[in-house]
Amino acid sequence: MMGAAAGAVGVFFVLSGFIIRYVTLSRASSLPVYLADRASRLYSVVLPALAFTVVADVLARIFHRAEWTTTAGDYLLRLFATATYTSEVWFQDLAPAWNEPFWSLSFEAFYYVLYGAAFYLRGWRRIALLFAVALLAGPSILLLAPVWFLGTCLLDSYQELRKSRSRSLWSFATIFGCGILVVGVVRAVPHPERAAVSAWVFHFNQNFVGWGMPRVSTWYYETGILSAILLLAALLLFDTVDLPPNSRSVRLMRYVADGTFPLYLFHVPMMYLIRALVPYDPASRWQLALILVGVTVVCILLGSVCNRLKDLLRRLFHREAQAA
Repeated sequence: MMGAAAGAVGVFFVLSGFIIRYVTLSRASSLPVYLADRASRLYSVVLPALAFTVVADVLARIFHRAEWTTTAGDYLLRLFATATYTSEVWFQDLAPAWNEPFWSLSFEAFYYVLYGAAFYLRGWRRIALLFAVALLAGPSILLLAPVWFLGTCLLDSYQELRKSRSRSLWSFATIFGCGILVVGVVRAVPHPERAAVSAWVFHFNQNFVGWGMPRVSTWYYETGILSAILLLAALLLFDTVDLPPNSRSVRLMRYVADGTFPLYLFHVPMMYLIRALVPYDPASRWQLALILVGVTVVCILLGSVCNRLKDLLRRLFHREAQAA
């Protein structure tokens, strides 16, 4: 089975769909402007993270005098596929070997376009663009699309439930009760049977690997659905909490949130570079904790830098969208 770090992508997909749905419902826009906003958000982190990945890779290899295990053509192909979000289309797996988290952005970008086409277009233009994007994406990306679109449905469900306070309380109680029931049932099942189910799921997911879709797994559905339930319960529970938009706590949460995307794409090459250049004891939990905290802080600080780049790219892309 996949680890917690990989399964967190399911949570990331749900949150992404939730946020995109919220943004498109709260802002009047058009498909070109929407795509310009999404492109500026992605590239404001992708471009510097991809550049840093190459620099970290080269420095680590030079320091360790390691031989190149890939050709220049393959290396450049992976960079190009990552920068164009085509690294996972049609049974491809071309994410940079030194920064695996990039693979999920190929999925994310296609979900942005699919949602934008469905939300902003009508009639035959909507059908034609949806069909073209789905055809370009391929089966791997489409198989995980329901996890992302679950986030969009989550926002609609929350907004519908919060119209009535009593309905929200009953919904929260129902969600919480169902969660307790599910946990109780799982705990009550004898261990050998749980192991048999786990083995079946494992072999089922292994078939995706055999079919050339190594990024597809039921684990993303499991973590995505669980996170959606917990998020909806939390939203209903704290619905009456009113924080001023400009309060210090809200500004701090936004600042940290802006750093989560850089943290996602920068942390792996940073860890590799530290391991190559910094002498430390891997067996020391204190040293590992210090490195983890340091990487997290640096990545969160990069959020403000990437935001400035995002604003620059947004102005550029908006100009192009308005001219088109």
